[in-house]
Amino acid sequence: MNYNIWRFPSNNFTSESGLNNSDMETFKKDPMASLAREICQNSLDARREECNKAIVEFEVFTINNTDIPGYSRLKEEIESCHDYRKHPNDKAELAGMLNSINNEKIKCLRISDKNTTGLGDVFGSTEDSKFYLLTKGSGLTSKIGGKGGSKGVGKFACFVASSFNTVFYSTKNEVGEEGFLGISKLCSTIYKDSPEQRTVGIGYYSSDERNLPIAGQLNLQPNYIRTEYGTDIYILGFKGVDDWKKKIITMILDSFMVAIMFDELEVRVDDILLNKKTVGKLISKDYITTNKQLINIKAQYELLTGDDVYSENIKLDDFGEIKVLLKAYKKETAEEATKNCIMVRYPHMKIRTLRKISSVPCSALCIIEDSDFNNRLINVENPQHTDWETNRLSGTLKAEMDYQINTMEDSILNYVADTLSMGIEEESDIEGAGEFLPSANNDGDFGENKPTIIEKPIVIPKTRVRIKDTNPTTSADDGSEADIPDVGDLDDNGNDTSKPEGHNQGHGGGVHETEEKTGHKEGDQEILRTAPLKGMKYIPFIPNKASGELIIAFKSLYDEKDCQLMLSYKDESNQKYKVNVSYATINEIPVNVNDGNIEGFNLETGKEYTVKAQTDVYDYYRIEVTIYANKK
Repeated sequence: MNYNIWRFPSNNFTSESGLNNSDMETFKKDPMASLAREICQNSLDARREECNKAIVEFEVFTINNTDIPGYSRLKEEIESCHDYRKHPNDKAELAGMLNSINNEKIKCLRISDKNTTGLGDVFGSTEDSKFYLLTKGSGLTSKIGGKGGSKGVGKFACFVASSFNTVFYSTKNEVGEEGFLGISKLCSTIYKDSPEQRTVGIGYYSSDERNLPIAGQLNLQPNYIRTEYGTDIYILGFKGVDDWKKKIITMILDSFMVAIMFDELEVRVDDILLNKKTVGKLISKDYITTNKQLINIKAQYELLTGDDVYSENIKLDDFGEIKVLLKAYKKETAEEATKNCIMVRYPHMKIRTLRKISSVPCSALCIIEDSDFNNRLINVENPQHTDWETNRLSGTLKAEMDYQINTMEDSILNYVADTLSMGIEEESDIEGAGEFLPSANNDGDFGENKPTIIEKPIVIPKTRVRIKDTNPTTSADDGSEADIPDVGDLDDNGNDTSKPEGHNQGHGGGVHETEEKTGHKEGDQEILRTAPLKGMKYIPFIPNKASGELIIAFKSLYDEKDCQLMLSYKDESNQKYKVNVSYATINEIPVNVNDGNIEGFNLETGKEYTVKAQTDVYDYYRIEVTIYANKK
């Protein structure tokens, strides 16, 4: 008797299963991307100790529908599910499955790995058997200590990529075992051998009623035979459309760039080879799906290969260590910057993105190596491995993990701010700043210290005297507040918006009405009053936080005499504090300083000015600039 048939077990009068459970839904948003991430992660986890890198292959082929093992029985079960289910959505999806399996030619995807261990204990039925956990476990995993996947649900990505939810697993492991098993995830229907019962909704192409694997290898693809250790996955009725290769390549480059460049992973997608030597040529619109992803992938590549990259190993208190790579961009290439930090953890897989790390055009990469801290991060990842979710913990464990993640992110932000502020060899500029600089300084020469613009605010010490706003001038439209401007962000398609995102959104070219600061009449004669000059945009620079030096560039919209410039800063709670100036120059000419303010200078309409001021603040801060003039 042939025992190698499809079996759809009874539920023994227990609960019924629908067509789509939560595990399947998890990966439906982007099946190709989910598939690429899960497969490469699993192959890295299974890499043999004596092998430097895991090798993965994605290859599409076509077979006749009658070549599907147990074709008639599988088709019969799908028909039964279609007839039994009443819900319109399920019925429509099952109708699509029937159409797919009835096609004379069935497109399949073979996914194979090499330099891996294969699935251990093929014929076992406990948690010690990796084959058992992959094919029959639900929320179970044997991965511990530095392994990339730990949720036991990533396998569902393969079923989502099948047009009739059917996948075959075939493996050859290090102890010489060979075996394969087919699985079809359908829905409950009438149990064939006992009509009063229902099925569990899952079927197995297996060797006996215990649904054990079939000994040997599955040779489903013509002219393909496995000769070394590893695992083959066959996705039947592959859903891949014309751009499936592009989607998989994009996800692999985005999620595993570090592993590829460390020569730990090599992937072949049909006829396209991705490895350390070829990646540079693949970073183009021909292989990447969107502009935004192209920018992200190119930034990772440049961070790992460029000469103009800052690198630092950062100790995180007493619980871990990270490596941060940072690249700053000049104004001419600012559109290539992500202003984000990609977070990668061992085995060198991207997990999430720390966004808007600076308004200075830059890109960063954080690498967390194999460690206890790395393992703790794995334990709080979501099933898709795209974020760390500490809500999976409770009590002191959650508080401790929150602290560690916050400490890591704060350390990255501080390193970025400190490094960009130094401007050791390259000047970082914000888009559009050049037009406000005096022509004499268009080459960016501000003396020995080249200016760097820093956007990160600091927490101001509470001992400083806070200013009471008797005449607030904090509207973004009046231009008096010189918070560090943003250079714009990327939209969903990866295009630079070329717009500021925060304060200082500029003026429309006209001069706004001024606002009185002080003033009164004495008889019929009007006395001069001091009023702020509105509508001007200020570009601030902090060359070196330790020096207390501040540089401000602006273009005047006024003809005024005997002006006064006052500086203040705001802390993170938006409280305002006075900045005292001890010495200042305007266009390299010394000016008067009185009571911490710059006084007695004149302005001409259309003229550009650079103010250099020595202040009493020795850190980065959010600047507010206000110039007053006497008005009638």
